[in-house]
Amino acid sequence: MLGWDQQVKQDPIQKQLHFLHHHAKTGRFAENYGPEGRYHGDFLNSMRHGKGEHEFRGEVYDGSWKWDKRDGPGSLLLTDGTQITGDWQAGKPHGTASVVAPDGMMTYEGEFRDGRRHGLGKQIYASGDVYDGGWENGRQHGRGVYHFTNGDKYYGMWKEGRYHGQGVFHYTNGSISRREYSDGIIISVQDFDATCSRFGKSLNRDGLMRHTADGKFPREVFMLSHV
Repeated sequence: MLGWDQQVKQDPIQKQLHFLHHHAKTGRFAENYGPEGRYHGDFLNSMRHGKGEHEFRGEVYDGSWKWDKRDGPGSLLLTDGTQITGDWQAGKPHGTASVVAPDGMMTYEGEFRDGRRHGLGKQIYASGDVYDGGWENGRQHGRGVYHFTNGDKYYGMWKEGRYHGQGVFHYTNGSISRREYSDGIIISVQDFDATCSRFGKSLNRDGLMRHTADGKFPREVFMLSHV
């Protein structure tokens, strides 16, 4: 088989390259796709490249392009009304971007990599809960703070979307609970009672699995006066 350098020197291929070179669109043009959409903006060799607005099947992107893909600063309006604004690379959010829900409420603001939440970011959930911390491949990962709608807070570590490592719950009544998790499974707990301003003894997983009525359950851990 001929190598690439030899193939492009062949007369039929040279004629095709010559035709494409002289007929490819370079500059600013409007391109219509019938009822499915349109594009108005910059082209380079018939590819979207530069600045332009692209509407296709209800989605609208206005921003930068590179070799026919979203690349650089831009804003995408999805069919459900969600808007993603920020940096893009190879057609996906990449860098710093924000996601705004159809009702105008910010749902995420932070870093992306290859279209997924990755790095540091703040997520506001439909329930009203808020997570502010590390992300990896679209999941909570690393150190972060989780704010519950009732005012409770959790400061701790995550791994692939699950509690992992050490963390502390701060409750609205002033109580504190130290926790240790492994892949979402609680390993140990030590609670602080605000009424007497002291921590109970640490309870490991074996003790946690016992019923409070079990004679071997250490009542002083949770400072239980009776069971």
